[in-house]
Amino acid sequence: MSVWRRLLPPLLMLSVMVSALAVVWSKQRYRSLQTERQNLTSAQDRAATEFNQLRLERATFASHARIEHEAVSQLQMQDPDDYAIVLVPAAAR
Repeated sequence: MSVWRRLLPPLLMLSVMVSALAVVWSKQRYRSLQTERQNLTSAQDRAATEFNQLRLERATFASHARIEHEAVSQLQMQDPDDYAIVLVPAAAR
């Protein structure tokens, strides 16, 4: 019994210190993971915003008015006159 009386207080103190260090480590780990999660959420929000902007840009470039404007301004295309339009009949099968 005397051996237990001598070893029990240091063992209890050691277990308390190990437990305290584990609590400190787990809190630090939680905080670092929380910070990483916030950074990833911010990056996700920025990516979603950029994606939506790119979708809007693609829709703008694909609109008929935009295509017609580019055809007229860059390629100097114009609508044909009525007398210049020739309808070709479909080939008989």
